[in-house]
Amino acid sequence: FNDSSPVVRAAAVRKLPDQFQLAKIALEDDSKDGTVREAAIGKITDAGLLAGIALGDERYGKGIGPDVFLHLRTVAVRRLDDQAVLAQVALEDIPADTTKDGSFGTSARTLRMTAIDKMTDQTLLSNVALECKAGDARKAATQKLTDPALLAQVMEENKDTDLRDAVKAKLAKAFVRAAIDGDVATIQLLAKTFPLDQRDGNGRTLLMLASARGKVEVVKFLLDSGVDVNAENVVREYVRL
Repeated sequence: FNDSSPVVRAAAVRKLPDQFQLAKIALEDDSKDGTVREAAIGKITDAGLLAGIALGDERYGKGIGPDVFLHLRTVAVRRLDDQAVLAQVALEDIPADTTKDGSFGTSARTLRMTAIDKMTDQTLLSNVALECKAGDARKAATQKLTDPALLAQVMEENKDTDLRDAVKAKLAKAFVRAAIDGDVATIQLLAKTFPLDQRDGNGRTLLMLASARGKVEVVKFLLDSGVDVNAENVVREYVRL
């Protein structure tokens, strides 16, 4: 640790098992490029310590540039699984980039995207999709959403036209998929957005898709809703009922 080379110190840090020592090094090492601190953070397993670094505890940023600190926070995020902490990082309103080379903005974007990439909680992802100020982060969170109800909420409440269109296209596929899978609840939910005579890319109606696969509950719901039983698809692979 007395060696003047950060590379050598970082190599030594990677051999340390003690969480207290690792946290101390992450707080106090004086190498400006953050090499040694990064090595220490990469060995930390304590969730509380990692959360503190990921959320920007200023003690871990002393003596280094703001873009370097953002990078160290990203290293901590990669080691985290706490969904609430990851959502906080993704939603953080990071100050605007004032660097000439744009390095701060790049580091901030990497931090946000890394947090979203680690997220799996559908409710928290929908919060990011609706509330994050960064458009690329909203898009990334939306792409990870699979829950039809939450996707519908994002489409209804988001003011970003491009994002709304992307979500609508995603829901259209989910609507067709629900007929194939026999998911009545999703069909009932999305019927508020799409017509029940919606067709897939091959011209097949929901009724055709559901009846071909024996999805009785879906077929019953569609018939009770008055869909056209005489519809045919373009290539006539499916005939009228």
